[in-house]
Amino acid sequence: MKLNERIAGLIVLVATYILYMPSAVGAVDWNQFQGTVTKGFSNEGAFDTSKIATLVISIMAIIIIIIVVQWWSAQMRKQQQISFKKYKEKQKEIEAKTQNPAQMRKWFRLAVNAQLRWMTEEQADHVRENKYFADNLVDISAEGLCFSTAEELLPGTHIRFILDIGEKRDLLITGEALRIFDSNEESYDSEGQKIEKHNVAIKFGHMTAGDNDRLVAWITKRQRDAMKKTQDDDTPNEFDW
Repeated sequence: MKLNERIAGLIVLVATYILYMPSAVGAVDWNQFQGTVTKGFSNEGAFDTSKIATLVISIMAIIIIIIVVQWWSAQMRKQQQISFKKYKEKQKEIEAKTQNPAQMRKWFRLAVNAQLRWMTEEQADHVRENKYFADNLVDISAEGLCFSTAEELLPGTHIRFILDIGEKRDLLITGEALRIFDSNEESYDSEGQKIEKHNVAIKFGHMTAGDNDRLVAWITKRQRDAMKKTQDDDTPNEFDW
């Protein structure tokens, strides 16, 4: 039982005793009861105005105490909620700082200027690799890539990719087209006519652990090279004034 429920019960018990008990006893011997209770109150009237005032003041004091206790409890709960929220935010910050670099590379997309060859899975087994379409990468991560092409593709199309990662053996990857959107790449044919291109966002399919490691290593190397180039470009030449 809660504290305020116990106090409320005590108030009811005291009030019932003082207000109703005298009349019940009076049916037996009111004078005797009055005398006994009067002695208990140091020879003062048991039911005079001062005693009723004392009862009312006591009840009001108890009610005020209950209100104060409830307010204090509410403030404590609010403070605990704020503290817990701050704790969760701090934990997220710690997890972000201590996250494994390999895991971060899974969602990190590297903007890269490189070519790839591709063909739909449906036609790949019937076409030589040197007949695959050649297009430009837009960005790539360990989970997927985006490339620009003038070929018509639909979301859900399964595609086979050949990616030159600077090793003796090219990297073969399969993936599914998730979405297709307009490309900012400007390309023109031999007659100077603009070629309309669009970007295709790809999610990789199953990849062996070895191929995944090769891809992550290539992405990491390209990232380091890009950062080094940026630093070199920002370094002032000794002949610059």
